[in-house]
Amino acid sequence: MARRGHQWARAWIFLVVLFLHHSSSSTTSRPPLRFGPRFNTIVQVSSSSEVRCALTSDPGVSLTDYMTLPSAQYVCIPLPARAQLTRVATDEFVLSVPAVKFFFLNCLPRVFCSVTTDADAVTIRSSKCILGGSAAVERLNAAYKFSVTTRFRWVDKPHDKRILSTSDILVFVDPPPPFNAFPRPVLESTGNFVMQSALDFIEKEFIRSLANDYARWASSADYRERRARNTAAAVAASDVAAGATAGTLPTYVSGER
Repeated sequence: MARRGHQWARAWIFLVVLFLHHSSSSTTSRPPLRFGPRFNTIVQVSSSSEVRCALTSDPGVSLTDYMTLPSAQYVCIPLPARAQLTRVATDEFVLSVPAVKFFFLNCLPRVFCSVTTDADAVTIRSSKCILGGSAAVERLNAAYKFSVTTRFRWVDKPHDKRILSTSDILVFVDPPPPFNAFPRPVLESTGNFVMQSALDFIEKEFIRSLANDYARWASSADYRERRARNTAAAVAASDVAAGATAGTLPTYVSGER
């Protein structure tokens, strides 16, 4: 399952970058990218998913308690496709995906996001994604703008415990000549298909990880204590990094126990 998930992630990242590449550069002379004043190709997708959670728990703990833990706890949850979540400031994180290589291109995406925890929802927002790697890939950073919002809610009843997730992605792409001559519906339908497939997979895998982690957290005092220590370690690591050289990231990343 893990191998299949990794293959899926590599496939969708390849398709996303390929879509942006064909929307943003010439395949002949490969000149420096030139962007027009409007980002008029729009990719917009939404997704929703839910997962049932364990009904049993130790006395005094609940799904609501788990979902409203400090946002730094997310660095302790294993992510799909060997992705890593790093806390860089209070309620601010960087999601990194392992480098993807295809043909002569090397892509290393990093998504910067913020997490807000309320009494009945956890909301993750991002409007910044940086593509690192090959020079051709890095030039694509100026060719798109995007926003992502994911909201987690939950049902916490004695005989009904669920985590529900909804996500919305909006991407504006500015395709320069000659690709701005392509019909926008063609570019948009391609982008919508790629993004929808990726979003559906990632969202389902992540809330499944949340549900599995909750089951462990709710039934093990030892695990709750270790999670609290690891969360504190994540906070301390990011605080140290904040005072270090600009641009460095803390070494405490997601999935560490």
